[in-house]
Amino acid sequence: MKTIINSAMAILLAALATGCIQETESDFDRIVKRDDALLETYISSKNIDATKTQLGYYYTKDVEVDGGTQFTNNDIIGIYYEIKTIEGHLIDSYLDEDNDPIVFKYTQNGLWPAAVGYAAGLAKAGEELTLYIPSYLAYNTYSFEQLITSGANLVVKVKYAKKYTQDQVKQLEDQMIQDYIAANELEGFTKNDKDIYIRVVEAGEGDPSKNGNTVTFSYEIFELNGTKAIAESTTNNAVISLGSANNMEFLNQSLVNLPKGAEVEVIAPSHAAYGETVQVIPNEIRQDLVKKGELQQFTAPYAPIRFNAEMIRIQ
Repeated sequence: MKTIINSAMAILLAALATGCIQETESDFDRIVKRDDALLETYISSKNIDATKTQLGYYYTKDVEVDGGTQFTNNDIIGIYYEIKTIEGHLIDSYLDEDNDPIVFKYTQNGLWPAAVGYAAGLAKAGEELTLYIPSYLAYNTYSFEQLITSGANLVVKVKYAKKYTQDQVKQLEDQMIQDYIAANELEGFTKNDKDIYIRVVEAGEGDPSKNGNTVTFSYEIFELNGTKAIAESTTNNAVISLGSANNMEFLNQSLVNLPKGAEVEVIAPSHAAYGETVQVIPNEIRQDLVKKGELQQFTAPYAPIRFNAEMIRIQ
């Protein structure tokens, strides 16, 4: 997050480090004072026995787990959650444990709303917390249609359900891909040793591409179950040096040995594509954040993508 998270958190952490707020109040200072007062009044009026953290959000631990180890930095964590405003407006709910949890990496900017990620450090696998979050640790000044209003203070119920290893995440993504192929009755995909599924839908003509070629191609990228492209070549085709270490793995793997005019469909896991991006909840606001320039990462973490491409030129 460029504006919404990074700048806000930099100011907040600087204030905490110095132990005071500057004499000349900024807009951010006023937001902090306003939301701190609103949350304090809300918690007092509801007689909630919540603990306030140094960062400014409150929490109660609703379900505790004896034993076990608390989550630590760089853990990969799966959660279930419900997000409401303090006025009771539902923003998003993901509580059905028959589904796989939403996964993020426990880092400073691993999840948005930020406080939901930070609070993982208070939990063990299986524990459930209720978080009372000021807007500056939630969606800040961001708004989206009727779903999220600028300056919303939140009540979030969250279950920190599971810690994943890298191998478990890879297995989870591979199962997602297999389920997608089966559900859509797709045929002709071949899985390679990089866990990338590829099928050629048009053979093309001429000499095939090889590593070292400069290739020009048109493309569309989708979320695994998405119907609208989240990235595509429109007026300008893409150009890469095939086989370069600067390319994402799925490009090197899927565009090699293709002649001009060939068309290919690819399903790639995140480790062969865009890697460990910021998790945004709800996911439906992600592309709006990208459009507004608040987020560069248009794909979710630990989520496969679909990539369709046509080879235009080989040099």
